[in-house]
Amino acid sequence: MLETEIRKYLIEQPSIKNVINNRIYPHVIPENAPFPAIAYNEVSGLGHHDINVNFPRLQYSCYSTQYVEAKQLRRYVKDALKGYKGMMGDKKIIQISVEGEYETYESDRGIYGALIDFKIIYWE
Repeated sequence: MLETEIRKYLIEQPSIKNVINNRIYPHVIPENAPFPAIAYNEVSGLGHHDINVNFPRLQYSCYSTQYVEAKQLRRYVKDALKGYKGMMGDKKIIQISVEGEYETYESDRGIYGALIDFKIIYWE
């Protein structure tokens, strides 16, 4: 599965590993997990009907109790993925592009979010 291969790749990046170790979770961050951490989910799973190319959008939500740390973590994810070309597990990535960046704040928990969406274009 592409999402788990990207997760493994991100955890291998020293800039990311130094901040979150292996705290990258599908969909939501577990209730008792420490911060900073990343949650990821598929925003859309589009593919092409004539050729075996897929281009899903994946979102990586970087959360921290510190605003600057959340934004820096997003920068590390962006630096690791933007423009990536090559193999990711058994998928040949044509290119990864940034589709958007957003910020959130959960006042009830005091958690800052720095989100980033990527389009992952790859051969099926």
